Amino acid sequence: MKSLKAKEIVSVLMESAFYFDLSPEERLCLVRYLLSVGQSSAEA
Repeated sequence: MKSLKAKEIVSVLMESAFYFDLSPEERLCLVRYLLSVGQSSAEA
């Protein structure tokens, strides 16, 4: 359930202007972080 919410957040983020202000490396880092937080929350 929590990982689904993280994926929804990533989806919304990808539609925002802020996301495109980041470099490709920063985007990847941010998405990986959000997904890892969602994954660890789902396991808890």
